[in-house]
Amino acid sequence: MKMFLWLLREVGVQDAPSFASLRETQSRLRTECGVPTHRYESVQGNVYFMNDVQSMIAKVRNLTW
Repeated sequence: MKMFLWLLREVGVQDAPSFASLRETQSRLRTECGVPTHRYESVQGNVYFMNDVQSMIAKVRNLTW
């Protein structure tokens, strides 16, 4: 991402965001629009992550209704 922002500045893009600003915007969008991911641990001790299926269905439902 830093390389992409550097490239934008090199080619003369005037309104290229700073890295910190971009990360802040990504974080805000993830909070507002993202699907929560939950951490689980199996009986054998394996750790895995799974998206919240109910949230995904609710988001799709809100888009189509």
